[in-house]
Amino acid sequence: MARGLHGTLEVSIVIPCYNEARRLPATMERLHRCFEEGHTAYELIVVDDGSSDSTLRCMKDWARASSAVQVVALPCNRGKGRAVAKGVLASRGEVVLYTDADLSTPIDELDRLRDALAGGADVAFGSRAVSGAPGAARPAHRRLMGRLLLEMLRDVLRIRLAAVIPARARKRTGRR
Repeated sequence: MARGLHGTLEVSIVIPCYNEARRLPATMERLHRCFEEGHTAYELIVVDDGSSDSTLRCMKDWARASSAVQVVALPCNRGKGRAVAKGVLASRGEVVLYTDADLSTPIDELDRLRDALAGGADVAFGSRAVSGAPGAARPAHRRLMGRLLLEMLRDVLRIRLAAVIPARARKRTGRR
């Protein structure tokens, strides 16, 4: 894994995967390039959620090629939430983020997420729903559950949250 000047690991990126063998190589290449160019101490934690394709083999190939890659393999499909949780538990970075294998949350938003954390947020997340961006429409029950979770985190657990609007959505809506 890539370490910082004083041996600290700055960022852990958790990538939950289920049958992502086709998509994963380009994602891994993009993430490596981004962090190497930015001189950021990082680790990539790829979590195989019981894939039936060659996802796990692809992950292991990347881990052999780079000490920044850590593989976590679940014996059977347990769902994205479990895969993310296992990856977070395995992480060692000062900041932990997760993204899907298709990079639907652009890694380019990392600085804005870091800024939100530096500004006092306990948790920062990218949200297309906050921006009103196209493609953010979800069924009513999903919107309600998401809102309830955020309110619980904010009010019951007293976790300070910061929603970061992805750059693509900011450009479309004119919002900051």
